[in-house]
Amino acid sequence: MQNKSMLILLLLLFVNCHPEEEEILDLNLFNKSETDETQRSEQANRLRVKNIKALRQLSLPDVKTRKEVTVLGFYEPGDGGGGVFTWNPISTEEDNGGTIISTVDLETGRWKRIYNDTINVKWFGAKGDGITDDTIEIQNALDIYGNIKFDYGIYIISKTLISIHSNRDIFSYDSAVLSLSDGALCEILILKNCENSTVRGLKFHGNSTKNRLDIGKFTVNDVDLGLSHSSALLKIKSCKNVKVENVQIEDSFIAPVVLENSINCKILNSISINHKREGFGIKGGQNCVIDNCHSESASPGLAWSLYFTSGIPGDKHKHNHVLSNNIAINAQAALMTINTTYTRVTGNVIKKTTPNHITSGPGIRLGHRQEYNSAENCLVDNNIISGITPDIPFGNDSGNRGISVDYGTGSVISNNSITDCNAGIGNTFSGDKTIYIIRNYIENVSSYGISVDYGQNSEIRENVLRNCSVGIRSRQKAGKIIKNKIKGFSIYGIGVFWGASEEIGGHEIRGNILENGMEGADYYRIDALSQQMFEGNVP
Repeated sequence: MQNKSMLILLLLLFVNCHPEEEEILDLNLFNKSETDETQRSEQANRLRVKNIKALRQLSLPDVKTRKEVTVLGFYEPGDGGGGVFTWNPISTEEDNGGTIISTVDLETGRWKRIYNDTINVKWFGAKGDGITDDTIEIQNALDIYGNIKFDYGIYIISKTLISIHSNRDIFSYDSAVLSLSDGALCEILILKNCENSTVRGLKFHGNSTKNRLDIGKFTVNDVDLGLSHSSALLKIKSCKNVKVENVQIEDSFIAPVVLENSINCKILNSISINHKREGFGIKGGQNCVIDNCHSESASPGLAWSLYFTSGIPGDKHKHNHVLSNNIAINAQAALMTINTTYTRVTGNVIKKTTPNHITSGPGIRLGHRQEYNSAENCLVDNNIISGITPDIPFGNDSGNRGISVDYGTGSVISNNSITDCNAGIGNTFSGDKTIYIIRNYIENVSSYGISVDYGQNSEIRENVLRNCSVGIRSRQKAGKIIKNKIKGFSIYGIGVFWGASEEIGGHEIRGNILENGMEGADYYRIDALSQQMFEGNVP
């Protein structure tokens, strides 16, 4: 009986001497069955603590005698913020809250997390619970060199995050979401002045139901927010060899992803839905690519372009950008390239499914109205375009074409399919420039199938046009209209206009086939032009 009382007393004393037993647990207590001397020696030098707070509060004897500490979580065991730390007795490095931890008792010496090259944002206290603002914690993680991992969760962001380190992979295997908080009218993440990095597997949410800009502006109540057409939830700025892959953007009040003044950067296999402004974009730079992406606007009256490239007005160096194999649904101008040269727009699918208005724009636009917004020596090839404002009156086609070219000197438009649109292919402001319109298929347009206004020496060759009000209209100097097939026109098949025979006398019009003109339609319509120019055409 006496022995039993003594045992109870010793147990009470043990509990009273360990007030933080809930946070600091000696692993030796859980390994009494171990017989291997090496394992027992290692376990004797390792402590297990509940969280980072407990790690900071380890007493001096524990710090001096333990080689490693296992931390079970940042706040609570199992929350993803835990890990193994080792003691460095001479370190005076700054405590960064995640990989380097100081103790409350010692100025010299740090606990250093054992890891390879990947940092988890939860190591720094990010919760990802959809409620807590995780901005500071994530920025602290980004400030450390290494790859950045986001576990599953919704991370609330209230201020733009900046990443400047090169050779970095920012990723999530679980489609983690970075969502702007209410009233946070800013970009979410900017990679700046870095190289050889990736962003993949993440979702970005703009919270546009709570974050709204003035209509058509980058202001709120006319207060300038410092945003612009190149602002984006995810921006790659002044970088080289950066790849954005498999990201998803929802409800953005600015562009989803933009490559700004960057070289050899790519946006691949990504999705943007329900955004209110511009789409995936390339601003300046060289050799950038947007490929195999899907972009859909919830507000076609506001979303000017779902994909765009633009540069500095007057900049004539070779940009060599590529927009390829993308899907675009609902916008004023689905794909637009201005102030860029040698851009390739290939293999894209463009469709409008919502009611459109006379203010709608083209499926693809090269250049924009002024010469300093030109798009020279570009290739537009093998795109599929449908539903570009098909129901507005004849003659209101300016800007409402499948493909529109404004100041597109040297550009080639070839092998595209354009159906159920107001107009097919046309240029309006090309001045004395030359473009090449070759082997396109155009069907069911309510206005002009192909219209070249102004310009010089442009070629319209081997195109197939069906059921257009007008097949081909040319108002240029010395153009070529060769081997086109036009069937089912209601106003005229081919028309050439300028107003003075000496200015248009150099036209070459041969080998065209015109069929099934509707009653009252002209096969050819000319303006002060000799009929002999149509020799060799059928009929």
